[in-house]
Amino acid sequence: RNLIVTDLLGDPTSGQLAVYGYLNADRARVQGLSASLRLGGTSPVRGSLGWTLVDADDLTLQRPLPGRPEHQGNASITGEIERIDLRIGLTATVLGPRPFYTGVTDTSAVATPWQGLLDLAVRYRPVRELELFVGADNLLDAGDPTLDATRPRRVYGGVRLAFEGRSRPEPTPVATHQGDLR
Repeated sequence: RNLIVTDLLGDPTSGQLAVYGYLNADRARVQGLSASLRLGGTSPVRGSLGWTLVDADDLTLQRPLPGRPEHQGNASITGEIERIDLRIGLTATVLGPRPFYTGVTDTSAVATPWQGLLDLAVRYRPVRELELFVGADNLLDAGDPTLDATRPRRVYGGVRLAFEGRSRPEPTPVATHQGDLR
């Protein structure tokens, strides 16, 4: 089975923006552990914690698979004020170093440093048909455009309108030539 990985196609130390391409990992082994804990249940404040440990190796080139952190942790907390239909969510992600290689057969990696990502989302519904939302991803603007493909800071907002239409009347049954109603 093929495993397609993303890796650098040029030298990230040249000061130019990183260019990535897709490579086929001929033989790979990916194994790991994942643990998570959810807190709060139906409470107005809920949270979760998680940690993933991944050992991902390219067996043909005898090196770690590019772009995959060995460690990744996450935590989130969501609060809701039901009487005014307001929801606020905060998510934090910690990524361990991710190796990238400057050549297809290169075994010396350029690694990203540990990174912390922070996302925020707010949703307010003043009436049932109207929802207002704002958010920001990667508030800390983590990442280095010359080395890794972490999305830069993004701020967004919007409006959602939802109207329940009137129910359609059931179609009138049509008699077929055999006298059946369908």
